[in-house]
Amino acid sequence: MKKFSLILGTMFLWNLSHAEFPKRTPLTLFYADTFCGDYTAKGVGIRGTWSGDIVISDIPGGATVKKAWLYWMFLKPTCPAGNGDFDGHPITGTCIGRDIDPGWAPSDSSFAFRKEVTPWVSGNGTYPVSFSHSGAWVRGEGASLVVLYEKATDPEKVFLIYDGNVELEGSGIAGRIRTYDWTMQSFKADNPVTSAKITYIIGDGQEEPTIRIDSVYYNSSLLDTNCASQSDGEYWDTKTYDVTALTPGGSTQASCRIAVNPPPSDLICLEACILAVSYNSTGGIEEDINHKTQTIKLEVYPTPLSQSAVISYQLPAESPISLEIFDLSGKLVESLLPASQGRGYYEMNWNTQEIPSGIYFARLKTDNHKVTKKIVIAR
Repeated sequence: MKKFSLILGTMFLWNLSHAEFPKRTPLTLFYADTFCGDYTAKGVGIRGTWSGDIVISDIPGGATVKKAWLYWMFLKPTCPAGNGDFDGHPITGTCIGRDIDPGWAPSDSSFAFRKEVTPWVSGNGTYPVSFSHSGAWVRGEGASLVVLYEKATDPEKVFLIYDGNVELEGSGIAGRIRTYDWTMQSFKADNPVTSAKITYIIGDGQEEPTIRIDSVYYNSSLLDTNCASQSDGEYWDTKTYDVTALTPGGSTQASCRIAVNPPPSDLICLEACILAVSYNSTGGIEEDINHKTQTIKLEVYPTPLSQSAVISYQLPAESPISLEIFDLSGKLVESLLPASQGRGYYEMNWNTQEIPSGIYFARLKTDNHKVTKKIVIAR
C-alpha cells in the first residue's frame, strides 16, 4: 500500500519537502479523424514484472486496423529512456508528459510514453509487452494498447485522442490538485447521436472503494466512483464507458473531469482519453476519397500539422479558383485564395497558429471541378 496517511512516514515527508514539483502536462489533442469503424483499448499492469500480455478480442470480422498506439508509464527521479519490446519488436517511446510521482517517494516523478505500433497490430490477438529498466527507485505502472479499426458497414464516427500526464491527490498541498477538467472539442456529433464511448487510461489507482474514491465525469454526469480500481492488474486501468445518452445531438464539444476525494485519498495519474462519437458527413464537407485521380490536384502536408501547413495544387488549365477552409460542421473558417490562375503547379503556406486544434477540410474549386482534402490540426 502507498505510504499516504494522516501519519506521514519518512519517505513521504521526503517527497513533500520538494519546493518545486515537476510541471504537469495537461491533456491536449494528439489525434483526430473521421471514418467508418470503431476502436478498442485494453491494458495490463507491469508493476514488479516489467512485462505482460495485452489481449485484444473485440475487433469484428471484416475490419482492418487503421492505427494503433501503445501507452505506458514509469516512475523514476529522472526521465527513463522509454525503451521496450512490443510483440517481439524493439520500441522507443516518445515521452508525452511528466508530473509529480504519485506517492512513491523518492521516485519523484511520473513519466508517460506513447509509441505508434500500427505495423505490428493485425487484429485480435495477444500482444506481449516488456520494458527496460535500470537505476534506483524506478517502477513500472502499466501499458495500454489503443487500436482504431475501419469497417465499411459501421457508422461513421469522429475519433479524438487527448494525452499528457496529470497527477491527482487529495491532500490540498500547494502544487497538487484534487480535480482536473478538460474539454474535448472541434468535432460535430450526429443528431441524434447513435453511438458514443470514452476511455480513460489511468496509472497508480488502488482498489479501496470505501476509502479511495476516484471519480470520472462526462458532460457533468458522473460515470464512475471507482475508475482507478486496478482493473488491468496492479496500479493500472483502461476503462471504457458508453456515453451515447450523455452526448447531445449536434454537439461540438464534451466536458470531462477526473477527481479524487480528500485524504485518505488515492493518488493517480491520467495519461490519455479516447472519444468516439457518431458523425454524419451528409450535408457538410467531406473529403474526396479519390482526390488523387481528380483533374485538379490538392495536397496538404504535414499531417497532422501544428503551426503551419504547405498547401499544393495543380490546375489543368487557366481558371478562376477559390481555396477555402471549413470546419467539421461545414462552417467557413478561412478563405485563402480567390483568384484566377493559369495552368501549372502551385504551393502556398498556411499559418494555422490561430486555428484551434481539430478536423478541417480544404476545398479547391475551379469553374468545372472541385476537390476536398481533410486536414488535422493537433498540438
